[in-house]
Amino acid sequence: MSTTNPAQRLAELKKREQNTREAEIRLNAQRENIEAEFEKLKKQAIKEHGTCDLDELRALFSKAKSEDDRSLKEFEDNIRLREDLINTIQQSLSRVSSQVSEA
Repeated sequence: MSTTNPAQRLAELKKREQNTREAEIRLNAQRENIEAEFEKLKKQAIKEHGTCDLDELRALFSKAKSEDDRSLKEFEDNIRLREDLINTIQQSLSRVSSQVSEA
């Protein structure tokens, strides 16, 4: 049992009650802010992607990533072809240059 007197205990309990009320007010404000941000993000997703459904957004992301990967591979292949063509032309020019020098 507590050795504090009832008046002191009551004062401590009132202080704890006030602390819990303040914490509840802060939590409610934080919840409201989070809900408002969530609604804002849902509207943004609908505006930008036509949906706010998480599974549909994941599918859209996956499709976009696949398209990006394909485009990157295609770009890389085109660069490689250009490099190969440049190397072939340089080798041909070197052969022609050496033949001209020998003549």
